[in-house]
Amino acid sequence: MVIFKNLSLCILLSAPAIAAQDINSFVKWMEGTFSSEEQAEADSNYFNIVLKSESIWNERSDAVWLYVEQAPAESPENPYRQRVYKLSVNSDGTFESAVFLIPNEQGLTSTELKNYLINECSPNFLVEKIGCNVIVSWNENEKCFEGSTRGKECSSNLRGATYAKSDVKIYSDKLITWDRGYDVEDNQVWGAVSGGYIFKRIENHR
Repeated sequence: MVIFKNLSLCILLSAPAIAAQDINSFVKWMEGTFSSEEQAEADSNYFNIVLKSESIWNERSDAVWLYVEQAPAESPENPYRQRVYKLSVNSDGTFESAVFLIPNEQGLTSTELKNYLINECSPNFLVEKIGCNVIVSWNENEKCFEGSTRGKECSSNLRGATYAKSDVKIYSDKLITWDRGYDVEDNQVWGAVSGGYIFKRIENHR
């Protein structure tokens, strides 16, 4: 989900685990078109980015599959990050978002890649980013879904990093994503420093 200020995770209350059927609400909140324009105008450390997320392979029953992309607002048809997320429910009631890379994505516009995925591709063709799964729980206090990757399990070699971390909060009207990379000495070497990107919903896909 995007790589997209000290954002501490909400403290989860001792509320019961979210029931499996509530994955519909989780998916509904994740789908849509979102923009960080408001944040970028207020803080020059953030870029104006458009994030789009929509379900694909709706006929499958093994999980919910989302195509997710991020692109500069000035060229939304030329995304710099394109991923597929596999959303499923764990036995403890938490949700899990597995992240997959799309081979040979270079050179394809947003529309071309989505058409390729839907019409010519299948999950077997994707490459999972092992260790980069995000475990998501319901935060009753903030009325949001939130989660993170586990420890140092998500490997990265971008800009001298050895591992990456992702924190997310998912509200009905916005997504907050904070992706960053750390070197072998746990120094942050890429990603926003002060906190996550705030993507406000600008369009529903349902």
